[in-house]
Amino acid sequence: MQNRVQTVKKDRLYKRIEAAFAALSISLRRPLTDEDSQQLYHSITNQFLKVEDTFGNFYLIRINGKLWEPFTREDEAFNLLDLKRRGININVIYIDEQQLFQICTLYDTDSQFEVAHNKTNSRLLLQRIARGIKTFHRECEFKGHYPLPNSVANAFSRVSKVRQVETLGLYKNILSIIQVLRADTKNHVSSHNDLLPSSIYCRNNQIAFVDWEYSGQNHRAYDLALFSIKASLTGLQEKYLVSQYDPNNQFQLLYSVALMKPVVSFLLTLWALGSTKLAPTVTPLLENVKLHLQDAYTAHSARTLFALSKFGVFRIAKPEESKTVKLLLLDRRRRVERNLRLGRMKFQEGGMPKNKDRIASVMETSRGMIDERPAVVSEKLRFGDWDVDAVISKNCKQAVLSIV
Repeated sequence: MQNRVQTVKKDRLYKRIEAAFAALSISLRRPLTDEDSQQLYHSITNQFLKVEDTFGNFYLIRINGKLWEPFTREDEAFNLLDLKRRGININVIYIDEQQLFQICTLYDTDSQFEVAHNKTNSRLLLQRIARGIKTFHRECEFKGHYPLPNSVANAFSRVSKVRQVETLGLYKNILSIIQVLRADTKNHVSSHNDLLPSSIYCRNNQIAFVDWEYSGQNHRAYDLALFSIKASLTGLQEKYLVSQYDPNNQFQLLYSVALMKPVVSFLLTLWALGSTKLAPTVTPLLENVKLHLQDAYTAHSARTLFALSKFGVFRIAKPEESKTVKLLLLDRRRRVERNLRLGRMKFQEGGMPKNKDRIASVMETSRGMIDERPAVVSEKLRFGDWDVDAVISKNCKQAVLSIV
C-alpha cells in the first residue's frame, strides 16, 4: 500500500514537471520515467532527472530534498531571483512555486571547470572566476546566513568521542580563528557557500555558477578558500586568483583567505570523519588542516605584529585581538641598545645615543620574563600567543629573530 501511494505521488510530480516544461514552450522527447533518474556524487538529499527535448537539448531536474538548517528553499528561491535580476549567469530556468523542484539547463561536461582548466589558459580562467565571484559578492543581497561557528560545532559533535579527543586541539584553534573572522563584519557578503569546481562552468568565454541551495551571507573569503582547496590550486594560482578579485588589496584577502583555509579544511575533515566512505582519506585531511593552520599563524603574525624601528622592539599592533601576548626580549639589552636608531638623532662617540636612559626605560616596560607568562600559553592550544627571541651577532651587524 505504501509503495502504491509513493508511486501515485511520483506520477503527480512528473506530470507537474511536464506541465512546467510546457509553460516554458519546451517539448520533451518522451514522458518522464524513473529511467531518467541520475545519481550525482556530491548530492545527499536531492534526486535528479536528466531529460532531452525534441531539439536535442538536455535539462537537469532537481527534485528537492531536505536542506540543512537554517537554510530554506524559500531563501534559495529569493537568492536565485536576485541573481537573475542582476544578470548573473546561472543555469536555473524554472523554480516550482511549491519548492518541489527546479529545472536547469544541463551544460556540456567539457565546459565544467574540472575539464576546462586543462584545455584553456588557466590564468585567464582563474581571472574570469575571480571576477565572477566578486560580482555576486558585490551586487547581490541574499537572504539567509551561513552559520560557520555552528556548522563547525555541529560537525565536531557528530564525530566519535575518540576522534573528538584526537582533534580537540585543532578544534580550539579553529574556533579562535572564526572569532577573528566574525569580527570582520565589513567583509560579510552574499556568498555561494558551496563553490566546488563542479559548480563552475566556462561557456562561450563566460563563467556560470550552479548549485545555489546553500547561498547566504558569509565572509567573502569562504568562497575563495573552499574553491582553492577543492580545486587543488597551487600557491601561485591562489595568489593570482585573490589578486584578480582584490587587485588593490582593498579587502586584505590574502590574510583573510589564509585564515579561512584551515577553517574550511577542518570542516571538510569533520564531514569526512562522519562518513564511512571517506574514512580512509582522513589522515591526509588532518595533515592538510595542520599545514593550513601554520600558514594562518604566519599570516596572523604579519598582521598583528609590527616593528617599532625607533625603539628596536616589537609590540602588538592590536592588543584587543590577543590581549595576553607578551613578547619576550631576553638578555640582549646592552647589545640592542648600541644598535638602536631613534629617527635622525645624532650619536655621540661610541655609537651610544644621548637619551639612552629613555631607551632603557622603554625596553624595561616592554620586556617580560618567560616565567611570567600565563599557564594557558604552555598548553599551545590558543590562537594568538607568541614567543619571540632575538640573537645578535658578535659585531652587532647581523641578527636573527625567531617567532614561535
